[in-house]
This record gives sequence, structure tokens and C-alpha cells, in this order.
Amino acid sequence: MRNILKNLITLTGASKKDFEVLREFSPILEEWEKDVVKIFYDTLFEYEPTAKVFQKNERPAREVTLQNWWKQLLSGEYDLAFWEHQWLVGLVHVKREVRNHYMLGMISRLQTYVLDRCFSDFEPVTARMVYGAFKRVTDVIGGLIAEGYFTKYLEAVESAGIKRTVLDRMVALEVDKMLREARKTT
Repeated sequence: MRNILKNLITLTGASKKDFEVLREFSPILEEWEKDVVKIFYDTLFEYEPTAKVFQKNERPAREVTLQNWWKQLLSGEYDLAFWEHQWLVGLVHVKREVRNHYMLGMISRLQTYVLDRCFSDFEPVTARMVYGAFKRVTDVIGGLIAEGYFTKYLEAVESAGIKRTVLDRMVALEVDKMLREARKTT
């Protein structure tokens, strides 16, 4: 996980300054919490494929989880435990069958909302700074969750008795076959 985190931070350009910006502007960003939670869960519960991920009457508990995440995100405290928690969300997503495209779609939904709010609540220079910080940090989070999902999925397959080297070879053969087929049609 640490190497993946390092890669994501480097590639996104996320920095300590981003965490400081989110903390500095947290009093304003905290005011957005109710809207963030509403938009997030309205989107999920109004779309049939994502709504079926949830159990009946589960929404209030999930809303508390997102509220806590929002508060942690704005705290500016990004220790190893914070990043490991994001990584483990991937494992929860495997269990709940929350595919990465759902998660990435919702990260995008949050980023778009924050972008709009930044440009309505701040002067342009500040809006770009705050949004840039939020975007980079949430891109790292999205990457960790996606990689956590993939890694934990593969670990579960290995635990079931399929060796990673065998699986990798099977996948490579199938990908080669798919590429050959795709090249025939193009």
C-alpha cells in the first residue's frame, strides 16, 4: 500500500500544502457537509444499479460514515492510518460488490460539486487553490480505493487456492487472445 500511495501522491502532485489548504478552509467546507451527503446518497439511492448495493434502512448509517469521512478529509491530518483506511475501503467494496466505476463516478460527483461550490463561495484564485487541493487529495483516495479493491480481490482469489503466477499467466493469455480478436475487427 505504501508504494502505491507514494506513486499516487507523486503522480497527482498532492502535497502537504493541499492538506493545509483543506484544513485552513475547513470552516467553510464543513458548511457543505449536508449537501455533500445528500447529493452522494441521493445519487446512489436513485440509481437502481447502485441502490441495490444497500440493505433496507441502511442509509442513515452510511450517511454518518460519509460525514465522518468528510470531517477527516477536512482535518488536514493525513497520517498512515488515514491512508490505510482508504485502502481498506477497497476490501469493503469487494464484499459489497461496489465496482470501481461506481466509486470513481461518485468521486467525480463530489469533485464536481466541490468545484461548483468553490467558484460560488470563493474568489477565483482561492477557488482554484481549494478545489485543486480537494481534487488532488480525492484523486489519491480514489486511486487507493481502486487499487485496494483490485489487490484485495486478487488476494481473495489466491486464498481460495489459485496461485497468483497461474492467474497472471491465464490473464495474459486471455488478454493476448482478446487483442488479436480486437485487431481483426479494426
